[in-house]
Amino acid sequence: MKITCATYNILHGYFVEEIGKNIKALAEKADILCIQEAEIPVEDYLPENWQIEYFHNTRGCNLAIAWNASKFTLKQSKKFLLPKSFKFSLLKRMIDMRDVERGVLSAVFSGEGKDIRITNIHLAWENGGRQRIKQLEYLLRDLSESDVNGEILVGDFNTFNYPLFQRFEEKKIEGVLSGWANVFQGIPWTCDTSYSDPKDGVEKFVKILRIFKIKFRCRMDYIFSKNLEVISKEMLDVPGSDHRPLVATFEI
Repeated sequence: MKITCATYNILHGYFVEEIGKNIKALAEKADILCIQEAEIPVEDYLPENWQIEYFHNTRGCNLAIAWNASKFTLKQSKKFLLPKSFKFSLLKRMIDMRDVERGVLSAVFSGEGKDIRITNIHLAWENGGRQRIKQLEYLLRDLSESDVNGEILVGDFNTFNYPLFQRFEEKKIEGVLSGWANVFQGIPWTCDTSYSDPKDGVEKFVKILRIFKIKFRCRMDYIFSKNLEVISKEMLDVPGSDHRPLVATFEI
């Protein structure tokens, strides 16, 4: 059995026309689409034979998983919040991140006699790498509770770091996810500042970068897999969001 999965942070859908076009294009490539910051009706841009599950909880947890229902059947889904940091740093106060919580949307799909679990996450950037590691460890304890034929873990890991230290950050993530394959290992970036949403509170910073024609790029988006063979992978450099979609095809 083959399965193609995509992950995409759509920047709250702020640039809705571009995002809508990208979602339509991804639905032509993928069987399952995982979206972070899913604050628009994603189903409006999906083919008729697709279904979608949302997890809307807090400002930092707006997740969606959409799938081609003609190929896969949803067996069960699970939604939960990740551990929250109660330390309010100066930066968090400046852009008012105090009410943000991160979350997980996980779904088990059946197709061709196999069960595949897709897990869509949005980790914290606030309070740095320690908080992300804590959240990943919390997630892994939950994932260990059920048995499936294959696993795909995707999402915005918010590994905001300078390019020089990016691989070091990636290795820390790989250390926690021991036994999982990092599908896009070593990819230099998946996020830049070409687009921003004013409500994120970083518009002044982004405007300065634009004035000096500086592109700030970093690696934030990941796809990990377990018990699956990677057939192909690609990043789509398309407009509409600060993040770029990642697409990977697997075989079990």
